[in-house]
Amino acid sequence: MGIPLLVLFNLGIFYWVFNKKMHREDGHLIVGLFLAFFIAHSLFWYLEIFNSMGLKRVFTAVTPLMAILCLLGFNWLSKIKNKKVRVSLSFIVIALVGIFPFTKNPAAMDWNDLNRTEAQENAVEAANYIDSLNLNANRYLYTDPYLGEALNIDPFDEDKHMILATEKRVSPVSEFIVIENYKFSFKPKKYKKATLITPQILGNDLVIWDSWHSVIDYGVSDEILSHLKLLREFKKESSVYKVFRKECD
Repeated sequence: MGIPLLVLFNLGIFYWVFNKKMHREDGHLIVGLFLAFFIAHSLFWYLEIFNSMGLKRVFTAVTPLMAILCLLGFNWLSKIKNKKVRVSLSFIVIALVGIFPFTKNPAAMDWNDLNRTEAQENAVEAANYIDSLNLNANRYLYTDPYLGEALNIDPFDEDKHMILATEKRVSPVSEFIVIENYKFSFKPKKYKKATLITPQILGNDLVIWDSWHSVIDYGVSDEILSHLKLLREFKKESSVYKVFRKECD
């Protein structure tokens, strides 16, 4: 949101509180829905409900409500009787809102976010390596969504792509085979006694395991793939990708 918009947002809240005309159904609806979402999101993160990670991106759902509250705060400035002060203050606010994203403030726009992350760069390296092998792969088994882009594979084409997952993450279970029970000391408690399953791996299938989506999203450790042939491992900072292959029977 940024500091200028945060100031306008708070002004909008105060405007709603102290302006009786705003104490109508629409006013209560705007503020009430935002506060309900904000409080629920905070509690889900604090109490670790629904595996909440406290991400800011979920506020996209209530961005229109936040924009309305910011507009209420800006409109409050129009109540200033002195015209010079009103116009000057409005101009300053508009300028600050426009300039702030380009500052070095932590809440400003991080232009590096427009570039690939280290994990995505790692995924591209893994994909380029796979392409260089010129293998007639049967299917690609992976969990990182970006690999579909890097490998130029339709992720919804079940003849070319399948997901590695735990029993509780993917349905129907009939599409998978149970391999074995594992206990992982490095994984969250909920995975310590999870039954790990993987799609029926066929000959010439390529398996691309990554250290984030495979483990966090689907509860799959690289240990479960130890029976496969490891072709190559890719590392960039905290990102790790491992390319496995199932040899023909």
